[in-house]
Amino acid sequence: MPYYDYQCECGEVVEVRRTVAERDNPARCQQCGQPAYRKEAFSPILLRSKPAPAIRNPLHSDGCPCCPASIK
Repeated sequence: MPYYDYQCECGEVVEVRRTVAERDNPARCQQCGQPAYRKEAFSPILLRSKPAPAIRNPLHSDGCPCCPASIK
């Protein structure tokens, strides 16, 4: 199960481990007991630092419209 961050109006941030189906339900603030709502902001993680090289399909003929012309 993933962890989600919830923030209360009092400013407290709560980290809760929940199922994906329960992620939008409010959590209880550990500081004041009021509902804390899920924070929507996140930064995506890039898994590659550069794009994968293009590869021409060896079964296609030269000049194939679906294979990049610059790749031999």
